[in-house]
Amino acid sequence: MMPSNSRYRERLLGLVTLALMLFCPPLLLVIDRLPSVSMGWLPLYLFCSWAFIIGLTAWLMEPTKRR
Repeated sequence: MMPSNSRYRERLLGLVTLALMLFCPPLLLVIDRLPSVSMGWLPLYLFCSWAFIIGLTAWLMEPTKRR
């Protein structure tokens, strides 16, 4: 069951905004142009930020226990 309070909606909006900022093309271009030794930073950045967003989403969607 999803809570319908405004705090929950604010957190979802913040999560979407964070995801949009992490995957915006100018930032991806900067990450892609960083000097690297072997394969580059872009695949690592994409995987880590993707995992971070999924983790935050799972944490946010977890029902809270009321005392």
